[in-house]
Amino acid sequence: MITIQKLVARAVDYAGLFPPASLSMPETVENYNRYRSSEAQRMLGRLIVPTARLTELQNAIDLKGILASENQSDSPWTLSCIVPADSKTGFADFNAAIEQIREFNLLNESGKFPAVINSIEVKINHASEIATLAAMVPEGIDTYFEIDCQKDPSAEISALARLRDKPIDPPQGSAPSSMNCRSNLFAKIRTGSTVAEQIPRAENVARFVALCARDAVPFKATAGLHHPLRNEYRLTYEPDSKCGVMHGFINMFVATLAAFEFKLDEASIVEILQEQDSTAFQFDEESIRWKHVHLRSDRIEKLRHQSIQSFGSCSFEEPSHELCSIYCSELFAC
Repeated sequence: MITIQKLVARAVDYAGLFPPASLSMPETVENYNRYRSSEAQRMLGRLIVPTARLTELQNAIDLKGILASENQSDSPWTLSCIVPADSKTGFADFNAAIEQIREFNLLNESGKFPAVINSIEVKINHASEIATLAAMVPEGIDTYFEIDCQKDPSAEISALARLRDKPIDPPQGSAPSSMNCRSNLFAKIRTGSTVAEQIPRAENVARFVALCARDAVPFKATAGLHHPLRNEYRLTYEPDSKCGVMHGFINMFVATLAAFEFKLDEASIVEILQEQDSTAFQFDEESIRWKHVHLRSDRIEKLRHQSIQSFGSCSFEEPSHELCSIYCSELFAC
């Protein structure tokens, strides 16, 4: 089952603060700390926090004494911040958030707070905003631009592709190098909602994935991927929750890797996204297989790096436990 472990390595960015979980900051901090040492820790990615709540995060961590009681020097908490961007104010709120992130990371560099923000996520309205915002982000911070997949996202993805290929001017006196490219710019797609009508159709998701594959733009997903396979599920954790058909993260990851590897057309991507039979996805030591699509084990890590980075989820236990229950109860034991 080594292939499925590679497929979901660091796949879940924990977003316990967000709906439908909507946990408190202390609950979220305690959960994330516990997941870091859990059996499924290899599946855990970053902690998602709005910039506006960074002080609250620091207070919650200090209150629980979590980081002070651990040797975190080799493994700091990695955070991704949700950053506002209002074009009407000339992105003053975005710039203020970036300054707050700089100050937060200085604490980590000084050893006072062993957690680091290494990515931000920002929702954009127009392709023209991407270059402006990218120029304001400090070096070393990954930036995910959330693009509305309910409308044609080709302009935004093309703009990202152009920027990713455009070298950054090196410091004066330095020679240009491959390290000066903007490879830390990514797309982001919202794949779910607590309202069934707002969940994007498979065709819209497939269009987004196909465009990213065409232009070699890696991305992350967020919302609605709590379950491994596409099916009808409860939309919230409330007792009277309505149900709706939700996308599955195994569908999403296999479809994306196949799209980047084989340049699948949108119809083929849709077919993988809509698969509801768990046995249709076959995992062994050598490959991941779905019908005629075979992804070699030695290609999976590179394809993950080139394509889908992770998905945000307000639950970590739900996706990891369900994955184990469907495919292998000892998936993370070795």
